[in-house]
Amino acid sequence: MSAEIQNFETQAAIRRNAEEVQHFLRDLQTLEEDMKRKEVQLLRGAGVEPSKLPPVRNKDFKQKRRKKQESTEQRKDGQKREPRIEAYDYQAWDKFVDKALVELEEEDMSDSMSPEANTDVDEEDAAEQDGDVQDGDEESRMERERNKQQALLEKDKGNDYFKRCQYQAAIECYSRGMQADPENPLLPANRAMALLKQQKYVEAEVDCSTAILLDPLYPKAFARRGMACSAQGRLQEACKDFEMVLKLEPGNKQALAELDKVLKELGTGEKGLSETDVKQAKTQAKDLSQEVTGRAIQPISKPVHLRSQDIAAMPQSGVVKNTGTQRRGGTGVGGAAAVEEATRLLNVTLPPTPLNAFQLEADLRKLRSRSDMSHRYLKQIEPTTLTKIFQNSLEPDVLYQILYIMEQSFIVHEEPALTFAFMQNLSEVSRFDMATMFMETKEICVAKALLDHAASCPTVNTTKLMELRKKYRV
Repeated sequence: MSAEIQNFETQAAIRRNAEEVQHFLRDLQTLEEDMKRKEVQLLRGAGVEPSKLPPVRNKDFKQKRRKKQESTEQRKDGQKREPRIEAYDYQAWDKFVDKALVELEEEDMSDSMSPEANTDVDEEDAAEQDGDVQDGDEESRMERERNKQQALLEKDKGNDYFKRCQYQAAIECYSRGMQADPENPLLPANRAMALLKQQKYVEAEVDCSTAILLDPLYPKAFARRGMACSAQGRLQEACKDFEMVLKLEPGNKQALAELDKVLKELGTGEKGLSETDVKQAKTQAKDLSQEVTGRAIQPISKPVHLRSQDIAAMPQSGVVKNTGTQRRGGTGVGGAAAVEEATRLLNVTLPPTPLNAFQLEADLRKLRSRSDMSHRYLKQIEPTTLTKIFQNSLEPDVLYQILYIMEQSFIVHEEPALTFAFMQNLSEVSRFDMATMFMETKEICVAKALLDHAASCPTVNTTKLMELRKKYRV
């Protein structure tokens, strides 16, 4: 039944389209007739009769030019053209072909006897060689583009296998992608992550080093090489890699947690680190904050189009609590204390309330790795000011980022009324409908979770909630 209903709906849609086309053509014809009547009225108002208009200039230009060419050719030949050979007259065609071959042979003989023949051939050969070189460059460029596209396809396939925990299949896809495009740093870094899942730490380290050679500012390659070195017991090298991650991405919680773990293993066992190690860790944390203005870190400048992106961000753990031993009347001396000191120094200042969409997008990009600060940043915005902030500049990516932040923090920490206010005021921005047209299944699921959270508020109007579900395509 569903197939029949679908066929009926398709036929109905076709009929509606045909009717719309007919209406459009009728409107067009009516417009043309109105324009002609208006033209006649204007001509008569100017004292000119429509029937006495001058002829169109060059009306028969093509016919005259064709006749002139034919007459010129007849004068040159002194006689009319030979009659056209009919398709079925094979004898006439044989004679025509023999005659044409004889003429070509005579032309070749005369050309070979001329003194300028050799130079002409050389020039033609040189031109052909230049054309071959240009064609070769174009073909090589096209081949490189095809290889890059093939590598991206293999990377996407590998990402899908990785998400389904099929690590061997993901490694094979990444390997094929590396063969197609050896200059893409994402592929060896992604393969290293899959190798880490299979506990192949040596191969993972090699892939991470390859990715770092291709992109020396790739933080996740350093992080994964640090994990591989740590698993092999080379803790000093792992510590350097995690410190490099913190230089590239200040405040990276996963790097802080891994660095704390490595420092504990380098320390004096369960009693924590020695005084010398603590001082060294604090010194390293201060070195990471040399470009601090007030309490805000100035991150390493790197254009967006040069930054590497890969399958998934490293899982973010919470801030490590101080588990070290306490001095009498003093603070702890464990490795976690040094990490907390580094975290304090690497804190990013919360930006003020944005005045426009450009400022909001820049602030969200700055706070992308800090979910807690993203939550506080959105919370300080009055929902009723969203239409004024965005005006006509709501981009789909910004909308999705706001929804993701709300899903991670508002559902857990905020009242349903605030969630409903944000969702409603976002839907009133002028370009909201255009942004929701590109929503995929995961964005729709996020919007559904937020609206379900808002529905738990007893003061929410059910009618408005249903309208919001339609606007968010839930």
